[in-house]
Formats: sequence, C-alpha cells, structure tokens
Amino acid sequence: MHGSIVEGIHAIVAEFYSSNLSAEVQKGMLEKVKQGGWPHQAPLGYKNLREGTRNIATVVIDPETGPHIKEAFKLYATGNYSQDDIRDFLLDRAMTNKKNPKKPMAMVTIGKLLTNPFYTGVVRYKGAQYPGQHESLITSQLFQKVQATFDVRNQGSAVRTRKNPHYLEGILFCADCGSRLSIDTAKGKYIYFYCLG
Repeated sequence: MHGSIVEGIHAIVAEFYSSNLSAEVQKGMLEKVKQGGWPHQAPLGYKNLREGTRNIATVVIDPETGPHIKEAFKLYATGNYSQDDIRDFLLDRAMTNKKNPKKPMAMVTIGKLLTNPFYTGVVRYKGAQYPGQHESLITSQLFQKVQATFDVRNQGSAVRTRKNPHYLEGILFCADCGSRLSIDTAKGKYIYFYCLG
C-alpha cells in the first residue's frame, strides 16, 4: 500500500513538473516574440541564422528563395494569377513540398504564405501581432493588395465546381478570420478542411 502511495506522489510530481516546464517554454516563446524574434523555423523566403559569440538565432532573407516569394506576392496581387498558378510558379523555381520534394507545395501552404504578415516585418503569434526584428521582404501596401485579391476571390467563389463536391460547400467559414473553408484530401483518404485566408 505504501508503494502505491509513493508511486502516486511521484506521478503527481512528474505531471506538475511537465506542466510547469511547458508553461515556462510557452512564456519564453511569447517573450521572444514580443521582443521581435521568431521562435520557429523561418518561413519560406527566409532562413534561420546563428551568429555572434552568444550564438543568437536570427531570421534573415534567403537570397535564393526570397526573390521568388516576393515575385509570387506581386503576381498574385495583380489578380491575374490563382493560388494554383503561384504554386506552379514556385515549383518551376524548385520550391517544393518539404516532406516530399518530388511534389509541389500543398495548397494550404500557398494560402498561408500569401496571408502571412511576417513578410512585411510583423510577427503574428497566438492571435496577436508584434513588430519583428527581421527585414521585411515586401511592403505593407503589396501585402494589402494580396489580401484584397483574396477577399475578391473568396466572395466570387462561394460555390465552385469541383471534381468532388461536398454538401457543406460554400457555407463553412473560419471562426478566426471569417474566410471560407475549403476541403482537401491527405494521402488520398483523409479529408480535412482548411482556411482560405
């Protein structure tokens, strides 16, 4: 019986330690973001760089991929290119799916890329935005044109003709930003919804 009590106490202490460690990590990440840093892998067009005697991680524009991402924003802002076109444009420049380099990027990746304010020098984290320390890749004006293009396309495509229509088509919206939800299939069998905004 005493063994069970000790074992239970050890389990409670371990759970508290794990929970406390997780909270401290989250607090540290938030503090880094508030100071303009980025706690994750750099988005496409940027790269993580460690420099200086303290080996501090920073995010810098990737000279190889950065210009292509900038051009992708410019193309989409014209309203003459779809997200499929942008994906093909990036694929032609050897920017592919990270998990499977033989495949193009997923459409959800293209959508996230074109709606990420990080490219304007802003860090978005847990619903809030902070000024970043990294160099902006595009102007705020270009970013706003891209968002306006998204809005026009979302309004004009309430119900699209699809190979595989679903009964919720055109009526599902994102709870966070209000954009339409689209549907896709992973690995040929797992159906999931994703935000177009």
